[in-house]
Amino acid sequence: MSGTCRITVSDSGQGIPGEQQEHIFSIKAEPSFGTNNERGVGLGLVLCKEFTERQGGHIAFNSNPGEGSQFSIFLPLVGIYPKMPSAESGNAVAQA
Repeated sequence: MSGTCRITVSDSGQGIPGEQQEHIFSIKAEPSFGTNNERGVGLGLVLCKEFTERQGGHIAFNSNPGEGSQFSIFLPLVGIYPKMPSAESGNAVAQA
C-alpha cells in the first residue's frame, strides 16, 4: 500500500493451531504456553491491535503450526506528521 508503513515480526516457534487463530486478538480465559513454556493470556496481541487501530492502521498475521508465525502491522504515513524543515532552508530541527 502506498503511504503505509509495514512492520513485521516473525518467529520460528510452534505456530498457532488453526482452532485458536480465529480468537487470536481476544483475551483468553485459559493461559497458553509458548515454545519455551512461557505462559501467556494473549494480552499483548490485544493491546497491539487496539493501539494499531487507534492510529488508523490494522494488524494481520499468518501462522502455520510447527513452522512459526508472522505478525504485521500497517500504519498510515500520510497526514500524520507535519513536514519537517530541511537543512537547506536554514530551519533545520535538531533530532535527538
